[in-house]
Amino acid sequence: MLAEEFRSYGFHGIIYKSLLDDAGFNVALLDVDAAKPTGCCLYTTMSAKLEFGLSDGLQYSSCPESISSELRRGKAFTILGLSREGDCAEGD
Repeated sequence: MLAEEFRSYGFHGIIYKSLLDDAGFNVALLDVDAAKPTGCCLYTTMSAKLEFGLSDGLQYSSCPESISSELRRGKAFTILGLSREGDCAEGD
């Protein structure tokens, strides 16, 4: 729906800040014919790290303050650590 709205205003794409790389940006093409490729590289994802924190105003005694997890090539999604007031755990 958002892509169609942007396209209706004549936009061919959107550039926005990456959450995975402080210096990086993402590009979403709304019209692939409006872009011309300048080169091509194929990358395989080796790992990705996700960090989650409780939303403001949602404090439950059974919920950890934050959760960190990492996806590594060849492994299933693994919880690397849970932290609540300094406690850490590791498991699959």
